[in-house]
Amino acid sequence: MKNTHTPANSKQIDDLQKKLHISIPKVYKLFLLQTNGAEFNRGVLYDVDSIAEMYEVLGFAEYAPELISIGNDNGDYELVMEAKEDADCFGLLEQGSIGIIQPQKIQNFQKWVQKGCSFEFFDE
Repeated sequence: MKNTHTPANSKQIDDLQKKLHISIPKVYKLFLLQTNGAEFNRGVLYDVDSIAEMYEVLGFAEYAPELISIGNDNGDYELVMEAKEDADCFGLLEQGSIGIIQPQKIQNFQKWVQKGCSFEFFDE
């Protein structure tokens, strides 16, 4: 995973939560405080600004306000988490299915990052 981002600070994360009227999961807050986004072999994990942009652009605010997009597979799938403080898993959701179906291929976020952000489970 390539980290070229300056870590976020607590104020940026608090401002994001207030702006979107959602909770950022604690595990993703910790990630943002360490790296504020990252690129890896087959995708990207969003920084604070990208989370806000994608929440609105992809229609999460209107169609799936209970979810937050934390990244993308460099294709048609968003990596999403429940917009709850205690959420610790993410899933994949096709961009055209936001608000229609539930995320698939649920994975524990911390374990997935520790294993190098591999999408091998997606190819099964």
